[in-house]
Parts: sequence; C-alpha cells; structure tokens
Amino acid sequence: MLADRKDMSHVTGDIMVNGAKKPSNFKRMTGYVVQHDVVMGLLTVRENIYFSASLRLPSSMSSEEKAQKVDKLIDELGLAKVADSKVGNEVVRGISGGEKRRTGIGMELITSPHVLFLDEPTTGLDASTASSVMQLLHDLSRKGNTIIFSIHQPRYSIFKLFDHVCLLGDGHVMYNGPAHEALGYFKEIGYECEPHNNPPDFFLDVINSVTLETSDGNEENKNELEKGTITVLDLAQKFKESTHGQAIERQVTEIYNKMKANPNADAAINNEFEQLDHFATGWFTQLSIVGQRSVRSLIRNPLTTIVQFFVMAFLGIMIGAIYFQIEKDENGIQNRVGAFFFIVMNMVYANLDSIQLLITEKPIFVHETASGYYRVSVYFLAKIFGEFLPYRALSAFFFSCIVYWMAGFDSDAGKFFTFSLTLIQVSVLGCSYAFLFSATFGIFAVANLMAAVLYTVMLVFGGVLLNQKSFGDWIGWLRYLTIFKYGLECLEINELDGMKFDCPNSGNTTQSFSTAPCVDGSEYLELQGIDVDMLWWNQLILFAMSFVLCFLTYLQLRRVKKDK
Repeated sequence: MLADRKDMSHVTGDIMVNGAKKPSNFKRMTGYVVQHDVVMGLLTVRENIYFSASLRLPSSMSSEEKAQKVDKLIDELGLAKVADSKVGNEVVRGISGGEKRRTGIGMELITSPHVLFLDEPTTGLDASTASSVMQLLHDLSRKGNTIIFSIHQPRYSIFKLFDHVCLLGDGHVMYNGPAHEALGYFKEIGYECEPHNNPPDFFLDVINSVTLETSDGNEENKNELEKGTITVLDLAQKFKESTHGQAIERQVTEIYNKMKANPNADAAINNEFEQLDHFATGWFTQLSIVGQRSVRSLIRNPLTTIVQFFVMAFLGIMIGAIYFQIEKDENGIQNRVGAFFFIVMNMVYANLDSIQLLITEKPIFVHETASGYYRVSVYFLAKIFGEFLPYRALSAFFFSCIVYWMAGFDSDAGKFFTFSLTLIQVSVLGCSYAFLFSATFGIFAVANLMAAVLYTVMLVFGGVLLNQKSFGDWIGWLRYLTIFKYGLECLEINELDGMKFDCPNSGNTTQSFSTAPCVDGSEYLELQGIDVDMLWWNQLILFAMSFVLCFLTYLQLRRVKKDK
C-alpha cells in the first residue's frame, strides 16, 4: 500500500518505464527504510541524522548548513525532545520504537528524495505509535514527497490516510487505484464489505479465500475450476478488464510508445543518471566520518570497554597468581611454557566475542552501502582502524602488563615489549579469523561453532601438546597455519633463549620434559625443534596471516547482497 500526494502515473512513468533497467543512481534518487531498525543505537538521534547528512549531502555545503538542515528536519519529525538522547540497543536503553523509526526515516529524508520507500513501517509498534508514524508519513506526502510502503493489515485510522492502494495476491495485481474507490470496485465484482468491517481485513479475506490455481494436473483441482471456483488469476483478470486496470494500461502504453518512438531518449536519461552516479563525499571524507562513528560507538559501549577490560584484568591476575614469580629451578621451563600456552590460548579464545560485531551490524551495513552512504572499503577500514585494532591492542597490552610482571618473566624492557607485541599480534590474528567466519556465515551460532572448532584443532599443532618433530609429513604442514605455533614460539624464544636454570641435577639432559629435564633455555628450544632465529620471522608471519584474513573478510563483505 502507498500514500502519495501525486498521481501514480508519475511514479509509474519515472520508475518503471524509463528503461527496463533500474537507473544506476536509483539509490541517490530515492530513500529507503527497511523493516528492522537501521540506526546506530549508541549514537543520539541528532548524531544519526547528521551522520547521514555528512555523507550524503553535497560536499559544497558547509557543516553549519548541514547542521541547520538536520535541526529543521528534527523539528519536522517531532524529535526535538529526544534529539540528544541515545537511540538505544539491547544494552543501552534509548528512545521509543516510534521515535527510532522516525529517526530512520529522517536519515533518508535529509537528502530530500523524490521517492521514499518503506518496508512495513508499523511492524513491531503499538497501535498508537504506528498511527503517529503513519500520520507523519501522510504529512510528508502533503509536502511534495512521494511515499511508497508495504504494510500488512493496518487499522482503519491508518487506512483512511492512504491515497492509493495496490493489493497483490500470489504475485498478481488484485487492485491498484485510489484507496477510497477500492471498496466500490470489490462491490462491483461481487464482494461487499460488511458495515463495521475493517477494509484492509476485508481485502485480505477476499484475496486469501480464493483458490490458488495450480498446474500440477491434479484432477480434483480441475474439477473445482470447472465448477466455477474463483482463483487469483480470475481476480487479476477482472482487475485488468476494469476501468482502473484499463486506465493504467493506457498510461503505461502511452509512455512506452513515446520511449519507443525516440530511442535516444532512454540513452539521454541514462547518461544523466550516470553523471549523477557518484558518492556525495570523497573517500577520505567518508573514512573520517565513518571512523569517528566507530570510535564513538566503541567508547560508549560498556560491553567492549568496562566489562571487557575487567575480564582481561581478572584473567591476567588469575594467571599471574597461578604462575606467580616463577623460579629458575628444575621446574622453571615447564612452568614458563605452561604459562605461555595458557596465555596464548586465552588471547585466542577471548576473540570469539568479535564474531557478533559484523553480524549485529550487518543490516546497518547493507542498508547504508545500498543507499550510497559510503564504500565497502570505507566501512571495513573504519572498523579495522577505528574500532578493531585500538580495542584489541589496548586490551592485549593491558593484559600483558599484569601477567608479565606477576609471573616474574625476564625483567628486561625489550623482552617485555616483544612479549606485548606477540600478544597483540595473536589477539589480532584470532579476531581476524573470527571476522572472516562472521562475514562468511552471517549466523552467530554457525560462525561461533566454526571458529571454536578451528581454534581447538590449532591447539594440537601448537607445539606443546605434541613435539614439532613428531608430526607426520602427511599432516605436519597444518602446523604452519596455526596461531599457537607462531605465538608460542615467539614467547618461548623471547623468554628462554640464553636463560640459565639452577638445577640439582645439573648436566643431566637425558630426562624427559615431563620429569623436568635440567637444561638451559637454548637447549630446550633446540630439543623442541624451535629455531631461535625465527623470532621476528614469526612476528612477520603473524602479521601476514592477519592481513590475508582481513583481506578475505573484505572480499566477503563485497559479496554481501546489497540490492534493495
């Protein structure tokens, strides 16, 4: 159903007939609001609308002019009282559902689009809120905007606001014309609405009561058709033969004939569209604006700041307490390697929460890229450098500051920063795997399971549960793909290379590791098949793996369907 101040032939001609192909800049000519909320919950109403204005209004407009337009639109939408309130999400309490829906509408209206599309704008709203939203759309249509939306079974107070109605059944048009003439049309074809029945309910009852014509050759269906049962195709044919149907066909045919008579007209229109088919702002401007939003969302999200850092502090203190001030005795190597294994495992599995990031924001990402807010590369880089890297780097460094000195590792500043760099690299690589699964599967349960299984398999090839020299050639190559191998080797080389231990059985190197062999750090690394010259090569490999996985994630984001 739709509400429109103008005759629908205008919309039919401009959108449907100017070539069968939709104009390439169609997203620049229209606004679109999907059924679910596509506004950032941690931003205020004003910040959300200004975000849209900053990216979609011409760069020739100054910031002051954009801000004035945003303020004017907020007043028109009746959002002045909540303009500086956060929209809200599942964690942060915000504005009401109707105000949230109007904020989404405002983000599209900021560009003064010719046509505004909405997908079930009243879904999830109570009766009063739904009426206020529809009244807003009705008022906007009276100011020159063409409003088109889908809606399911509205109440009468909403239905009476409609100017035009299009009823569909099984993909066929049952009626398309003025809303106030719909009841009269159905009465003409033999369906009369009872006095106190809601017209939309009546329309649905009529359409749903007819028999769907099938082509499976079922004899029973054929007999029903022979008895005169009305089908969807029958209703569609009745409308096609009606006055409304004939009028629409004449209008469309007239426009089509004009286009056919002037073959250059379509090319000229498409050329005009192509000239307009560009983003309103440049790449670096987009990156700056989207990056600022990412940083602001990160700072305001208590789950990714206070809670997450509290968890890191708790784990750091716990591991530091378990391995408190490790001695350089016969158990020194075993305790250190056990601590490194526990630390790396913690840094890897702690990144499972990042799977939800891309999945949660997918509707927003799809809507904004399809509407021409920014490029995919801008969104991806803003997430990486504005939210992902700073948060992971700070939390890993915070964790390393606690556990390194509590565990009593080598008190050398250079080794401490190498230790911290390794944890940051491991954290980033673990998060990169999670990002890739998140972008690939799109379902949290599946992505989380796949990542957890992968991390668990990687544990076996890390070098602690099984000696690197013990892998068979047929499967040993898998250790070169695991996070644990490179992370553990970096930590072990950094700490154990050249380290001496005080042992009562000094010189005895025949004991197994399980009985605490008395060897120095370099000898232990050699026994484990670890090359001490690979420290910085391992760091480079960790970085390269993160880069490749992030690039694959970017490719997956580009593959996400963004058509409206």
